[in-house]
Amino acid sequence: RVVLDDDSRRRAACFEPPGEPQRVDVEMTFEVVLLDMPETAAHPIVLASSADGAEVLELEVSVDDSGQRLRLKAFPRLGAPLQSAWSPPLAAGRHLLRIHSWSATYEPSRNGGARLWIDGVLRADLTGLDNFDQRPAELCIGAPEAVHPDTTGEYVFHDLVWRP
Repeated sequence: RVVLDDDSRRRAACFEPPGEPQRVDVEMTFEVVLLDMPETAAHPIVLASSADGAEVLELEVSVDDSGQRLRLKAFPRLGAPLQSAWSPPLAAGRHLLRIHSWSATYEPSRNGGARLWIDGVLRADLTGLDNFDQRPAELCIGAPEAVHPDTTGEYVFHDLVWRP
């Protein structure tokens, strides 16, 4: 459970992967109880980082008049991050999220990628990543980075599974 109030500090639970994964394969249920934030703001709710602390993968949430939306971001070895379009608004209630990413097979092959499914529907497909040396060493869920100071609310993660 993540509760955001009038301070913008980081609130996250972090896990190390089973074994030495070449990929992220995570499934969880995400439920927004209430989330209020400026329309131009977004913050990560899932963040995978490498052993040296570099961001590998991020799932962001944002809110607009139609509801909460999610967006997947992947960070290649060089260059700007790749990001998906925002998902359609999420209906109230729980949503099954699955994030799957894989590392490029050799340097600089650009055959790495990441995908996001929401309730079994593929919503993001980022491919062509040069991410050979970016192995996920830690996964944080919640608010792994500081959030906009005007963000308040609560969301809950259930049944987190990280497959090797």
